[in-house]
Amino acid sequence: MDKRLMRLVMGLLVLLGASMARAGGVELRIVLPAQVQAESAEATAGALKLTSPGHVHGQSVTFPNLLPDTPYTVRINAADGVVLQGVDFSWYDAEAPNPDAGPLTEADRAEIRSIVTDVPSFYNKCEVVRAVGDHDRATVLVRLVRDKDFHAGAGEVIWRMELWYFKNEAGGWAVVPQQNKVLQRVRFPTHAAFHKATDKLQWLAELGGIRLSKDEPVTTRTIAAPTTRPGNGGAGEHH
Repeated sequence: MDKRLMRLVMGLLVLLGASMARAGGVELRIVLPAQVQAESAEATAGALKLTSPGHVHGQSVTFPNLLPDTPYTVRINAADGVVLQGVDFSWYDAEAPNPDAGPLTEADRAEIRSIVTDVPSFYNKCEVVRAVGDHDRATVLVRLVRDKDFHAGAGEVIWRMELWYFKNEAGGWAVVPQQNKVLQRVRFPTHAAFHKATDKLQWLAELGGIRLSKDEPVTTRTIAAPTTRPGNGGAGEHH
């Protein structure tokens, strides 16, 4: 069989299997804090490139017919312009965590922060937004911004949100090489456009990497009131 035809057939089989699974799928229900009035929402299974719209009912958003045992990331757009964007902070491979590692300490966070901010870079702002993990390893959401003029980019802003993976080895933290994951990268024509797009963006671990069980017809996640202000794509570390 021709290779192109084989790839097409395999792609159709994947889509058919996903459609059949969705027909008997499970439901995700997100309960929002009182100050968040959702207008729209979507749940994305990134590995399968499938996006499902959410149904807004007051302070809850439901996603029917999702696939079980598949990680979903949820994005919720609020009436006041705030965007709640899920982030999957799971480790980059299937290696199990060390059960004896202990919690991620303030000293750990400070060392990781210093590594991020001290790395020589084209970007003039390199900040930790959130670090999730333990004393052995951590997944870190990093915000990179170039808002100073650069060659062929007067007045423009380049903005990236990435996941970096850190290991604590031989008594010190280090980035796992060649494993960073780019979540978003945008080149804005003006500072105003940059702020409009990112100032009300919040990144939430609670809305990322959600796996539903086929044994539970409905899974409910309750989102707490945000503890950090929106701002520049989530600048400012929080735990």
